[in-house]
Amino acid sequence: MCPPDRMTQFYSLLPTDELLAVLIEALQAQSVLTPSLEDVVDKSGNVRVPIYHVDKRRCPLQGEIRILRYNNQGVSVVKFVKGRGDPLEFRRFFKVHLFDFFYLTFPDHGSPL
Repeated sequence: MCPPDRMTQFYSLLPTDELLAVLIEALQAQSVLTPSLEDVVDKSGNVRVPIYHVDKRRCPLQGEIRILRYNNQGVSVVKFVKGRGDPLEFRRFFKVHLFDFFYLTFPDHGSPL
C-alpha cells in the first residue's frame, strides 16, 4: 500500500519569502549552488529552485524544489522533484539534509505528511 501523496513534500504556514530563505539557507549549508532569488520566482508567484548536487558516491543528483500555494489560508506545499539520479539518494538528500534542517529550525510551522 502506497500513500496517496509523494513522500518528498511537506506543508508549511510560513510566508513564501521566509520559506524560500530557509530553503536557500539549507541548500547552501549542504554546499549546493543556488540561483539568485529573482531567478526562482515566476510571474504567478510560484517558486522553482533547480538543484544540481552530487550524492555520497559522487553521482549527480538533479531536480528542483517547487513551492506552490496549497489554499487561500496561507498554506504552501513544498515539493522536491527528482530529475536525475538515484531515487534513494534523492530521498536521503531531501530527508536527512533539507527536511530535518527546516523542521528543526521551525518545528511549529512545518508538518510532515
